Amino acid sequence: MKTQQIPMLDFYSSLFMQEGPIGRKGRVFMRICGSEHPTRKRLAQEMMIRPATISDLVLELVQDGLVRESRPEQITQKGRPELVLSPNPTGLTAIIINTVSRTLHCTVVDLAGNVLMRERRELDADQIEPDEFLELLCLLCISMRQNLPHGSRLAGVVLSLAGIVDEEARIWRYAAHWPNLGNLSFDTLEQTLGCRVLLAKNLKCELRARMDRAEASAYQRILLLHWGYGVGAAFARRGANGLDYVGHGEVGHISVDLSSTAVCKCGLTGCIEAEIGLWAILARLEDQTIPAEEWSFEEVLRATPHLTDWDRPIDLLAMTLRNLTLTLGPDQCVITGPFTQNAELLNRLRQRFTEIAPASAVSFGGRNVEIVAGAPGIQDELIGAAALVFREELAEIGIGSALAEE
Repeated sequence: MKTQQIPMLDFYSSLFMQEGPIGRKGRVFMRICGSEHPTRKRLAQEMMIRPATISDLVLELVQDGLVRESRPEQITQKGRPELVLSPNPTGLTAIIINTVSRTLHCTVVDLAGNVLMRERRELDADQIEPDEFLELLCLLCISMRQNLPHGSRLAGVVLSLAGIVDEEARIWRYAAHWPNLGNLSFDTLEQTLGCRVLLAKNLKCELRARMDRAEASAYQRILLLHWGYGVGAAFARRGANGLDYVGHGEVGHISVDLSSTAVCKCGLTGCIEAEIGLWAILARLEDQTIPAEEWSFEEVLRATPHLTDWDRPIDLLAMTLRNLTLTLGPDQCVITGPFTQNAELLNRLRQRFTEIAPASAVSFGGRNVEIVAGAPGIQDELIGAAALVFREELAEIGIGSALAEE
């Protein structure tokens, strides 16, 4: 049975679809990653490539640190057993910078998505200035790079951020909770750090990894909505050329109740985030000791699920979901964040959505939208973010073989 040891293989494999020598090394690596107990002989037979060429390509991959050779655990035939090939996940690593609520996280992951190192910093998001933020990023990245596993190749750094993110220009245009960091450019980081630096929308990274998993293969269109310290959304659909992603900007700053007087951090009135975001809910509570960090709040909510009246937040979120599902037509809506980890709140949201968006309505055409809670934590975000620099590094390795011109 085929075993996938490395996530995001389809995302990487699309680099090497062209037949012929160019990209052949990449195709061999993809076959090693996606096969169970591959050997040089099997690769030559299955890929119809000369055994000598396969041996040379495998040797290059071993020298690149991406592939290991080992004796099989069980020997089932007489004679000298063939060496089994397997991917070496720690041969390629990435540094991911992301924010959770108002904390800054720096994580090193390998090609298999394993977390090798992690650090976090509590920051004063309301006061921190651009120069201070960039200096801290550099110090964290340098520290992580100095402690990478021996022989590991750093593919690069990915900044996975919330708010309005200009990925191409590498500019963090806006995030409501980091008021002094608007239009922050990361363009100089590549030269400072001496490695590839990419900027990405955090929810797109998370959705990229989620749609790669086997259990998501049945869904053609998935809406990912985060209900946590803030509110945001991303959408993806499967097409003829793979996945198409849409970040959807600042969903948290739309309004579904024109009578709302809630003042948002962005300067507008009536934003859904100013009603149901964690920061807004905490501001209305008398107990100011409740943590604003999402993971810590999840534990508090588990112990005290009735700490506030949830009727209005659920009504507003259900209406937001109705508008998004009518606009985008998803098969499934995945909601992440601390609130929907609470089964009671999730069930109430499902019930309210069904009441205001019945499948029997003409506009829904009998289509039922599945609403599920996303897995807690940031593992999907890390995998989806790292895949961006892994893909670029693998393109250079897989297409730049010395045998490409053979």
